[in-house]
Amino acid sequence: MQYIDKERVVGQAWFAVKNEESWKEVVNYCDLGMPLAYAAQSGLVGELGDSAKGFIEEAYGILLESVELPADSEFASWADLNKAAIEQNGQ
Repeated sequence: MQYIDKERVVGQAWFAVKNEESWKEVVNYCDLGMPLAYAAQSGLVGELGDSAKGFIEEAYGILLESVELPADSEFASWADLNKAAIEQNGQ
């Protein structure tokens, strides 16, 4: 999966769940990666460096782990990831 796709999913996820109590632990853990992805996707920041991209990559993995999807899962959007999680796990 390409980095830019992970950035899109993580940014969309942050916007969707940042104020949800059930996602509080994930949002707190991904306190850099999720808002960085949102900022990058929204054009609020320029090209991200490797360390910033690493936080976003980690956040993508945490999202997958949180909804019990395989680590190699690929999605084009947060909606697609969420739909897959619901179909697989009823979450």
